[in-house]
Amino acid sequence: MLSQALRRASRFLTWAVWFGIFTGYLELLNLAFRKYVLGRPLLLGRHTIWMAPLADAALFVALVAVVMPLVLVLPIRHVERMAIFMFGFVLAASLLLLHGEISNVATVMLSAGIAVQVMKSGGLRVERLDPLVRRTLPWMVATCLGTAIVLPISWNWLESRAIQRLSSVSGRTPNILILVWDTVRSQDLSTYGYDRDTSPNLTALAKGGIVFERAIAPSSWTLPSHASLFTGRWAHELSTISGAPLDSENPTLPEVLSDNGYATAAFVANQYVCNRDSGLGRGFLRFDDFSALSTEFVLSCQVGRRLTTSPLLRRWTAWQDFWGRKSAERVNADFLEWLDRRPHRPFFAFLNFYDAHQPYFAPDLYYRQFGPPKPQEDRSVVAGIRHADVVELHANSPSQQSEQQQRYDASIAYLDACLGRLIDALQTRGILENTLVILTSDHGEHFGEHGLQGHGNSLYRPLLHVPLVIRLPGDVPMGLRLQEPVSLRDVPATVVDLAGCRRGCQLPGNSLANLWHKTRIRTCDAVLASVGTAAPDGTANRMDAVIAAGLHYIRYGDGREELFDFFKDPAESDDLIKSDNVREPLSRIRAMAEKQLTEPLNEESRDRPIRFARRRGLPYHPRPVP
Repeated sequence: MLSQALRRASRFLTWAVWFGIFTGYLELLNLAFRKYVLGRPLLLGRHTIWMAPLADAALFVALVAVVMPLVLVLPIRHVERMAIFMFGFVLAASLLLLHGEISNVATVMLSAGIAVQVMKSGGLRVERLDPLVRRTLPWMVATCLGTAIVLPISWNWLESRAIQRLSSVSGRTPNILILVWDTVRSQDLSTYGYDRDTSPNLTALAKGGIVFERAIAPSSWTLPSHASLFTGRWAHELSTISGAPLDSENPTLPEVLSDNGYATAAFVANQYVCNRDSGLGRGFLRFDDFSALSTEFVLSCQVGRRLTTSPLLRRWTAWQDFWGRKSAERVNADFLEWLDRRPHRPFFAFLNFYDAHQPYFAPDLYYRQFGPPKPQEDRSVVAGIRHADVVELHANSPSQQSEQQQRYDASIAYLDACLGRLIDALQTRGILENTLVILTSDHGEHFGEHGLQGHGNSLYRPLLHVPLVIRLPGDVPMGLRLQEPVSLRDVPATVVDLAGCRRGCQLPGNSLANLWHKTRIRTCDAVLASVGTAAPDGTANRMDAVIAAGLHYIRYGDGREELFDFFKDPAESDDLIKSDNVREPLSRIRAMAEKQLTEPLNEESRDRPIRFARRRGLPYHPRPVP
């Protein structure tokens, strides 16, 4: 009796593995259709190719545990039919859940109907299913496991081959490390005068280099700001201004450095916007956005993705994080692991950290620095794959607003602690003294200023004023703090200048080294910032900003204008647009804006990113200012 039950259990396990792998491959075909035919973003990594079948197989094997006890109490034919129904139901649901347009109720009903037909199908009767499984399962398992082994090995081999083909470089060529603290504004850093000690390690790093007191982000949200940081172009010149990926029209900093013999690698925590599909990966021999295994194994199958983002499940478990999130410690660890395995040659590494992005995550240790170890009030968080947002952020009470600020500061303190550990690791490896370290942010965050929350919705100072610290012993002065307004757009030109790669470089912009070299001509161009907007009806709009002559000028697509004293009014509380005292400089800035900024998007440039966004189902970022 027991041996017979074990044989039946083994049979059901075999069925489960077969159905699981089959479901995984059907999901991959569906995902390929959505990406390459419909142009929809997947937010999944290359490892999904082999993890999806394995994850679905694990899911189906877990489902067998429901059927196993029934083998002892019910006739075997009933248990077999129940198992086939269950497998058919999960298979159908896995495919239907890929389409967010189908409601959960409709998914359940359709899946149940399909499962009944599968159960009744002559092609899947037990006497036919067993031979089919015996013939095909070994090949399916071999294919799945072979892919899991071969693909990672081949990717590593291709990276090694690409590094070996790089040109030779001088032994004195510096390494380059660019660190971006996503969503960190200057005014919340003690390095920039904040009354909370949020960034002691950044302050220590700055003592060995230069602090730019008034660094300005090219845009107020992630993608166009990063694209400008990589290309040296103003945000309004790039395809990313309205949410489309970075196109191939402009060379990028990693491409230039790779052509000059650098081993290039990126380690990205903002998987929602800065992933490989964003276009930011051009020129990187290694682009690490989505990890292998860990939580990615669950996210590689559709049922796993739906469960981890389920509001009901999150309420039951009180889980506020989102699966797949990379912490600063994980980004550091991935980078250092790559660093220890790279060939002996200069490297360019880009590290993007997401911990200070809303809804702001940090270990409890850092919350205790600024208040209670736990949030004072419960937060309602809606989680999607790769991101999470606080519900009704704009309706926060004063206490909730205070809690958000506390969480934000704690997240920055956590980032700063990880920075200290990273610098120590580089020091231990003996490479820090020959490494150009640049730390900055892509944009800031609103916490009630001008009645706004979050980012991507204005060009006010809380979103544009970001940290910028540059350190390279021997080439960059120590302990200098520069007051001139500068743009992150000039970072690529600065990097290639300090790395000695300027000859033949096609990156625009001005090297910031001109500001500390007395023998060079100082460039005092205006600092520009732009943010693209698009309404649901498809009409496009833009906000532009110009910082020049000590004034901060903002021009909206509907013709409105604002003007603030950039030096004397950091809170931007006094709009000078109608003041007679600034009539002449305002006239010059308007002329400058007309010359250097394009007019509101023309028909062709407007429709291209909108069509792209609609085709891919992308959210429009950012929303117009009300």
